[in-house]
Amino acid sequence: MLHGFDISGYQSSSWTAKTDMLFVKATENTGYTNPHFVSQFSAAKKLARVHGAYHFARPGSSSASAQADHFLAVIGPYLTANTLLVLDLEVSRLTQGATNQFAKDFAARLGHRYPSHRRVLYMGGGYSATNTGAGLSRHFHSWWYPRYPFAYQIAAETVDVEAWRAANRSDELSYDEIVEAERARDVARTGAASASARRDVLAALMTKWPPTFTPNAPAGKTGWSRPDIWQFTDNYGASHLDANISDRTVSYLLGSTQEDDMEPTTAVKISDYWKSRHQFSHDSYPASHLWAGALSETRTYGNAILAKLEAQQATIDKLADALGQAGSFDPADLKREIREAIESIEIKLDVPDAAPATDA
Repeated sequence: MLHGFDISGYQSSSWTAKTDMLFVKATENTGYTNPHFVSQFSAAKKLARVHGAYHFARPGSSSASAQADHFLAVIGPYLTANTLLVLDLEVSRLTQGATNQFAKDFAARLGHRYPSHRRVLYMGGGYSATNTGAGLSRHFHSWWYPRYPFAYQIAAETVDVEAWRAANRSDELSYDEIVEAERARDVARTGAASASARRDVLAALMTKWPPTFTPNAPAGKTGWSRPDIWQFTDNYGASHLDANISDRTVSYLLGSTQEDDMEPTTAVKISDYWKSRHQFSHDSYPASHLWAGALSETRTYGNAILAKLEAQQATIDKLADALGQAGSFDPADLKREIREAIESIEIKLDVPDAAPATDA
């Protein structure tokens, strides 16, 4: 199990602890930059096995492309080849459909500027269970999911946004109403009247990691079957940190389609090609970076198969859209069912024994 944290301007500019994962807030909307980003991100690259930078989105305040450009302008000089690029999607002034399009546009902007970098979406159950999250697995490589079980609940002075969003089916709730309800809940649970006493009781619960990966996420229409990273609390330890776990391996999160303990094989699932397509540059990115051991070092075979799969998917999308206009069903549902069916197919690659190709 991988353990890790996400930090922002609320934390110290100095991070000194080694950890499996460390994500650093870089930007918010188009006008905010974390004042500690450079130092925190430098530490993340040195001390974490998996590191990433995230942008707190404000859909409805400015365009997705403008926010993505601000994010990339800040993090660009400090990126490494393994930096995960994260969209933090928690609040929105837009409708479900418009918020969904915002996320897709943001991902497209990242993919255009940095096609070889993995994209991660931080999104809770209130969005994943609705049309807000529909089809986003096609635009992001991994899903990072926040859910705080009873034993890891947040303290009274912070807000469990996702729990309220799911319960009330609303993206915009009164902050005062949420805080008051949170305070009443914690008073009932801890028997403590004062905020400091309640916080002490709750903080004592926040020093252990969940023994199993059980986020229990409502995948809804996202296209994902489950999250890859689970944020289980925003109140871990004395520093009250956001804490996360993942049952994936480091290589999986960084882009390899095979787990560390699996033997290389020439049988590759179509879904593995699909997940890798956005980070695969047909001309310059070596296939070995995507499928460790699954393809030969020669690009020719991967390029040809990937091109065919993309052409087939385009045809399927056109057919589903046409049928949807003629019938009463949702074309997106048909596309998803077809895609899930073909993703389960494995294809056998006839890879010759040849000298590895160079990246000239």
